Amino acid sequence: MRRLITGFLQKKKAPGRTRKSARKAPGRLFRLNRRQMGLCGIALSLVVSGVGAGWLLKTGKAAAWSHKAEVSMIEMSARAGLMVDEIMVTGRHRTDRARLLEAVGVDRGDPILWLDLVGLQARVAALPWVRSATVERQLPDTLIVRLQEREPLALWQRKGRFTLIDREGVALAGVDAASFHTLPVVIGEAAPTHADAFLSLLAAEPDLSTRVQAVTHVGERRWTVHLKSGVDVLLPETDAAMAWSRLAQMEREHGVLHRDVIGIDLRLPDKFVVRMAPDAARRLADPGKDT
Repeated sequence: MRRLITGFLQKKKAPGRTRKSARKAPGRLFRLNRRQMGLCGIALSLVVSGVGAGWLLKTGKAAAWSHKAEVSMIEMSARAGLMVDEIMVTGRHRTDRARLLEAVGVDRGDPILWLDLVGLQARVAALPWVRSATVERQLPDTLIVRLQEREPLALWQRKGRFTLIDREGVALAGVDAASFHTLPVVIGEAAPTHADAFLSLLAAEPDLSTRVQAVTHVGERRWTVHLKSGVDVLLPETDAAMAWSRLAQMEREHGVLHRDVIGIDLRLPDKFVVRMAPDAARRLADPGKDT
């Protein structure tokens, strides 16, 4: 379990409210004056039995009494030592520490029962790298934040701009895509949705997949693979995995991806169409002119 630096919280504990002092004088922590006892009594009666609720609503005093009782009980819990002293975080790898602390928005000494865990969890879950988050109290003084972060997959090229996407095809806004320039590029409006499955298909041939620079989703039906050498490989709409494996085998046996090849069309199952560079094509057509 990773700790988010015990002591990062800046707010100081109020004098006389530390856990140490609470142990020394436990009797003072629960000595209530008449007003506090009355408010607590009203709060309990409203929550447990509902007695008097109708009268409070009719007189318009329900909200005021409820608020006073709530504040009083929160203050008592803080004096009893139920205050935030530590935040513990698990699952943080890429989430920025400063942005996470800002989203949590809790200081040392805040009453732990006062925290809005639903709102806090929503703020944390909205951070770019966070796929999901859970937040819980561990009484008396610890807040636990558990993160499940997104895994970067590829760069989505759209309208001349690059956006990092994760394995679910979610665009990670606010993340510097340039830091992930070694990832493959996916092109096409619907490419992010299908990118994980297709890149996994390519990875089945490791020697060939390491040469991939970008992939284009054509007509939302099939893919064209752009190799780092400049060769474009046109894969069929169906049985793309078989066609990709066939190309890998041809490369191992015959080295078909040499420098004069600029395109390979595998869209027909019984044909292997190779497109040569213009100069190479002319030399093959008229080898006598090659000096």
